[in-house]
Amino acid sequence: KGRAGKEDQGKEDAAAEEKKALKFGKELEGLIKTAINTKKLDLSERNLPELPKEVYSCTGLRQLWFHCNKLKRIPQELIAMRTIMQLRMYDNELTCLPDNIGDLSVLQVLWLQNNRISSIPLSIGNCVDLRILSLYGNPINALPITLIKCVEMKELQVDFSNISVPPFSIVQKGVNPIMIYLK
Repeated sequence: KGRAGKEDQGKEDAAAEEKKALKFGKELEGLIKTAINTKKLDLSERNLPELPKEVYSCTGLRQLWFHCNKLKRIPQELIAMRTIMQLRMYDNELTCLPDNIGDLSVLQVLWLQNNRISSIPLSIGNCVDLRILSLYGNPINALPITLIKCVEMKELQVDFSNISVPPFSIVQKGVNPIMIYLK
C-alpha cells in the first residue's frame, strides 16, 4: 500500500510538471511574439535554469530581463545577440561572465547583483555605452582597468567590503573617482 501510494504520487507529480511545462511553452510563444514587436523580453522570476532556445530567435531584442531565475552561465548564443542594450541577470547563480561579454558593444545597462561572480572580463571595456553596471552582492575583489573605456558610466554598484582594487577609500567616493583611479 505504501509503495503504490508513492508510485501514484510520483505519477501525479510528473503529470503536474508536464502540464506546467506545456503551459509555459504556450506562454513563452506569446512572449516571444510580443518581444519581436516591443524589443523587450521579460522571463524573470520563473525558476528557469537556462535561457529557452526560443529567445535566440528574437533578433533585434534590446532588453532581456532574466532576473530571479537559476541561470548558472550566460550562453554564447546570448552574446551573439548584439542589439541587447539592457540585460537584467541579477539574483541568479552566475559564477562568471563570458570572456567576450564586451561583444555586446551597445550594452547600456548590466544588472548582475546577487550572483556568485568573482571577476569581470577585460572585454567589458568594449561596452563603451555602458551607463549602469550593478555588481553588488558578488565576491568581486578587483575592477578591470578597461572600465575606463566605459565613458558613459553613471552608476557603478559594487560591494565595498570585497573590493581591494581600487581601494575602499576611492570606491566609496563613487563612479568618477573610480574611473580616475583606473586611468
